[in-house]
Amino acid sequence: MGAAFDGTNFLVGIKGDATAAQSITAQFVSKTGALVGSRITVPGFLGGAPQVAFDGTNYLMAWGADTVNNVSINGSNDIYGQLIDQSGNKVGTPFNISNQAGREDFSGLNDVIFDGVNYFVVWGSAPTTDGCNDECGQFVKPDGTLLGSPIKLNTAPCGGGAETLSFDGTRPQGQHHISFRRLKIKQYTQLPFHAR
Repeated sequence: MGAAFDGTNFLVGIKGDATAAQSITAQFVSKTGALVGSRITVPGFLGGAPQVAFDGTNYLMAWGADTVNNVSINGSNDIYGQLIDQSGNKVGTPFNISNQAGREDFSGLNDVIFDGVNYFVVWGSAPTTDGCNDECGQFVKPDGTLLGSPIKLNTAPCGGGAETLSFDGTRPQGQHHISFRRLKIKQYTQLPFHAR
């Protein structure tokens, strides 16, 4: 579950609702913890817990989808996004951020950030041929357009899950910081943190 703040309310991405345990939903919550408005749903999509970031105008909610437009992806996940305005209206339709081979999903606490110009989305893709996670990233413009192609973020064998994602705040050539936890899926062995 991810959340972002727009200066007035938080938008909290929520996995599940009364319809299905894997429904993709979100809810505005005030600074005092009160629910604001109704639950926002993305019909036809099931998947993992959504991550959320705010760009000053809209939110990007992203999730690992295993059902798209009511059709199962057969054991694979793709990364999807939906823009949502500050009133809770969906801006456009859900869009594909990545559909690489294998299962793609989020593994960290804040896998979507806004750097002042674009969103940056990070996810794990597994299993690869060596049985390890590959961490990938994709820049997304505020209008939902993908900027370039997915970027492979880890180069060490069995790069592992992204634990934290941040931006140093400097423009035009600021740096995005990602820390990794090395994890070999087959052996479930955790090794030291690495940053790139």
